[in-house]
Amino acid sequence: MATTYLTRTLGTPTSTQKCTISFWVKLSNLSAEQSIFEQRFNDGTNKQISLYFGSNDDLQLQLVTGGSYDGRIYTSQLFRDVSAWYHVLIAIDTTLATSGDRLRMYINGNEVTSFSTELQPTQNYNLHFTSGQLLYIGRNSSGSAYLDGSMAHFHFIDGTAYDADTFGETDATTGI
Repeated sequence: MATTYLTRTLGTPTSTQKCTISFWVKLSNLSAEQSIFEQRFNDGTNKQISLYFGSNDDLQLQLVTGGSYDGRIYTSQLFRDVSAWYHVLIAIDTTLATSGDRLRMYINGNEVTSFSTELQPTQNYNLHFTSGQLLYIGRNSSGSAYLDGSMAHFHFIDGTAYDADTFGETDATTGI
């Protein structure tokens, strides 16, 4: 089990309703809760945003306030190939009128449209990325769920919800 992680102290956000998170990940262990990132706002409301692999090897994005879900999407797809690198992109834009477009997830350039659990946040929902708070990368804020694997090219873009084409392209000849 890995116990290394990064933290980043967040600055003043340009938007509390739009962001993009993009990274490459390769798992070394399966069937264990493994945090990709988590940010918890410690103001007494226990607000958090987190992304992790669940114990059944799905990918779970959660927006939580005081123990209640404000938004969450869990992939139907399972991630069980420990030899594969996965590119994951999360695009959040709560200003959008269409509920299903507010939390979007792309895996290897393809938008995920099948979720085992889907609860979209309300329109104009304010994210919990807050100035001065720590963003944990590779573990959750309590230190109980470390990523057991490798991660590369982690990007957090504040104020814009990009799609996967911004970070890569599919080779027309090979399809890769």
